[in-house]
Amino acid sequence: MGACRVLMLVAAALVGVSPTLQASEIHQAVAAGDSARVARLLRADPGLVRVANEDRGAELPLHIAAGAGRVGIARLLLDAGAGVDGPDSDESTPLDVAAVRRQRAMARLLLDRGSNVNHRDRNGGYALSFAASGGDTAIVRMVLQAGADLNYLSPQGTTLLHLAGSRGLWDLADLLIRRGGDINRGNASGQTPLHVAAYGNDSTRIARLVALGARVMAPDSGGTTPLDVAVELGRTHAVGALLAAGADVNTSFRQGMTPIFWPVWRGNPAMARLLLAHGADPNRTNQSGDTPLSGAVQLKQTELVALLLEAGARATGFTGRDSLTPLHRAGLGGRTDIARLLLEHGADADINAKDREGATPLDLAVRYGHRSVADLLVAHGAAGARWRGTADCGPPGAQQLADGEAAIWFLGHSGWGIRTRNHFLVFDYMPDDPPADQPGLCNGSVAPEELKGERVTVFASHEHGDHFDRRIFGWRERLPRATYVLGFRADTLPPHVFIGPRETREVDGMKITTIRANDSGVGFVVEVDGLVLFHAGDHANRNRDLSGDFTPEIEFLQSRGVKPDIALLPVTGCSFGDHVAVEAGVEYALEKLRPALFLPMHGGSFGCDFGSCETRSRERFPQMRVETVSNRGDHLRYRREGAR
Repeated sequence: MGACRVLMLVAAALVGVSPTLQASEIHQAVAAGDSARVARLLRADPGLVRVANEDRGAELPLHIAAGAGRVGIARLLLDAGAGVDGPDSDESTPLDVAAVRRQRAMARLLLDRGSNVNHRDRNGGYALSFAASGGDTAIVRMVLQAGADLNYLSPQGTTLLHLAGSRGLWDLADLLIRRGGDINRGNASGQTPLHVAAYGNDSTRIARLVALGARVMAPDSGGTTPLDVAVELGRTHAVGALLAAGADVNTSFRQGMTPIFWPVWRGNPAMARLLLAHGADPNRTNQSGDTPLSGAVQLKQTELVALLLEAGARATGFTGRDSLTPLHRAGLGGRTDIARLLLEHGADADINAKDREGATPLDLAVRYGHRSVADLLVAHGAAGARWRGTADCGPPGAQQLADGEAAIWFLGHSGWGIRTRNHFLVFDYMPDDPPADQPGLCNGSVAPEELKGERVTVFASHEHGDHFDRRIFGWRERLPRATYVLGFRADTLPPHVFIGPRETREVDGMKITTIRANDSGVGFVVEVDGLVLFHAGDHANRNRDLSGDFTPEIEFLQSRGVKPDIALLPVTGCSFGDHVAVEAGVEYALEKLRPALFLPMHGGSFGCDFGSCETRSRERFPQMRVETVSNRGDHLRYRREGAR
């Protein structure tokens, strides 16, 4: 420890002042722009100019002044001995901060006081790269005139041309190209400056980059073009500029998709209209054999279905891994308006077509409780099944259950409805959006009218948008006895029971134990009416060697003697990443807990492709029952061995 610092500590002790408080005070004074207070503190202890704020990346007082543009305070600090290039934790200087924050007067002062314009921080950044990131032309010119080097490459492969093109710094871009800069050089992901510009929605910048020589169809390392980027993000102006510059609207990229697939997945009719107007082929298939129309029908996007049909999309034929016709998908989705559009465009040719299981569109409409679609199909000549009510799949009171028995409905993604002898449990429900014409358990929707008189408990494992929707609290008007159990804190929500990780609570006659889900929230173990149910939420393994925070929670349940009758475990979807690792975790959980019935979940909006996990689970655990679901509303029964 230096002598100056020792003396400071001694002096502070003598007067009863904490040096930590003094350090904090000067940072606060600089941030507040209180120059009188700053001057008073510096007179008492000039050494405060060198004290870092460890709570904010080891910022020095001069960093704070630079970012806020406090030129007068910066002079006070410099005159008191502050180092003009004093580093923060990343070794960035006050000039770097001023440049990225677009503080021109401050940048001028620091350069005049001798700041090193080419000082590099830990990531290779320096005044020019920070100025380009900030997008201020005047500061860019200032640091160039001060002798800034033109060679820059970030650890992510970003060049000055990436920054200049995306920020519209054309003088810098022109200079870089004259000095030999490559306008088509990719970063670590292969993205060129034009890719980066496509993230914005500025048609002028895109046109200028093309004029500078940017290749419109240059793919990144994953095969994604700038047009794909702009379409995926819904950047209409950028898409228009790229198409005007010659981008091919029918070039396929990831998984064989062409750009027209993106507005279907994103529900963006305006983007679809723009692409179709520029020649997008509505009958292209991706690697799964899906067409844009099959996706639009499955997602129940009526306007997109109409646009695609008007553009020539074929309303007939089997598509996708599940090999269904558009009319089959309409039978599954339960939207009469979409079924009618398809029939108006020739789908009646497939009205009695059978899928791989021998089901017609009418069979599916009846099976999943879509009466209006069934009536429409019959009116157009569909043969076979007729509407016979919903007795086969609901309402839940249609069949009396004993202790140890359960009726189970798949409600999409990670959502389940489970009826036991005395309770009806809803887990991680997301409303079907847009809804079917006649929503109900038969099609995987919770219609509160169906559950009147039931003891309903609604569980939400965590607050991610694919597991929790606050609209579930709207059921209270029709289900006043419903209890809500959340695995996350939400003080602003209506009355509910919060259960944190590794807690056990009694709720409405049920015993609930939780684990800490390694993604977010909790997983629930519910002991109810002679059954043990385990809904894991988003507890999914991330490492193939099973290291990390997944296995301890499974071992915790094993140590508590938990042996589920029914285990609902996530195996795919969203941001789980390495699905090999996820499925290894599933096998670990099955090995440790030995459930009687395993139901995979977390398959996203397009149903579930659980084939590989199902096959391995059946082979490794032949005594365990494994069932997979494909569509909202799929349902099954469970009976514990020996149940009466």
